[in-house]
Amino acid sequence: MRPTTRVLSPVSLLRAVMTARIHRTNRLQKRALIQPSFDYKFIRDNADTLLENAINRNVRNARPHRVGELYDEYRALLSQTNEHRATLNAASKEMGVLTKGGKPPKDQSVAVSAEDREAKAQAMAGLRERAKVAKLAIQDIKTKLDAVETQLRNEAAKLPNISHPQTPIGDEAQARIVRVNGDLHNVKTVPKNGIDTRDLSSAEFQDHYDLALNLGIVDMEAGAKVAGSRFHYWRGPGALLELALVQYAMTRATAAGFIPHITPDAARTSVVDACGFRPRSNAEDTQAGEAGHLGEASQIYRMTPVAEESHGEEHVADPLCLVATAEIPLVAMKQQQILNHTSLP
Repeated sequence: MRPTTRVLSPVSLLRAVMTARIHRTNRLQKRALIQPSFDYKFIRDNADTLLENAINRNVRNARPHRVGELYDEYRALLSQTNEHRATLNAASKEMGVLTKGGKPPKDQSVAVSAEDREAKAQAMAGLRERAKVAKLAIQDIKTKLDAVETQLRNEAAKLPNISHPQTPIGDEAQARIVRVNGDLHNVKTVPKNGIDTRDLSSAEFQDHYDLALNLGIVDMEAGAKVAGSRFHYWRGPGALLELALVQYAMTRATAAGFIPHITPDAARTSVVDACGFRPRSNAEDTQAGEAGHLGEASQIYRMTPVAEESHGEEHVADPLCLVATAEIPLVAMKQQQILNHTSLP
């Protein structure tokens, strides 16, 4: 009987290719989540300073001293793991000596007689038991180590960045003027050419909000209806002005040797977290409130698909967040890479 050959239509062939690519992409995406990196030793050694900084920034759930305790516990467990690994490695080397003519380590001598099979069997049994005990100990410590590391990372992530020493502490009333450029603050009307304060027009200065409304380049009412009070529409010259500013910035950056990128508008939670931002779910905010702890408000929005189950288990474990700033996807684009400084602008 002659074998039959199935001919796929162009549509079916395209669907098959796309399905294969999706499966391949899903396999590539199943990787260990990126974790943020913290200097735990610095936190432990500067716990008092970091606690004062957190209080000054009105962050009440920061516990740098707890980070120090967990770090010491983590190091102790890691030391125990290394000791058991050394025992396991030594047992493996000795077993290699007893089988297939392995050479003993330089600092050890294992006397094995070819005729004494019983002694050799007993020695192998003892070494296997020693290796078994070491493996079980490593597994037990690893469970504790993973739990401590998770607590350590979570506690360290609660610590806010260190404020500049000259940053005023308190509300806006404590703010001070650091520097003033130009002389426009000393005149009441706008210079005719926008710069020379000796030749003034009759036009008074306007707040940027009033100026935009008077020029008709922004629609705040429509933005509030569509997305809320903090959003707006640029319209007409306002939209063109924004595009012109983007083009101006890109032109200057390109001339300086930078390569323009238009990045994704979303990134995985693990990526956002590893970049130093702190995505939080509603459940985490509720738990913090019930516990009486106040942390810095998260400015990251997590995306929840309508049919979340259709995106697979990995999406649920590592959901997407709106990035708000391009630095997050730009940093993630070079994740786990070592960059040569000569390749930078």
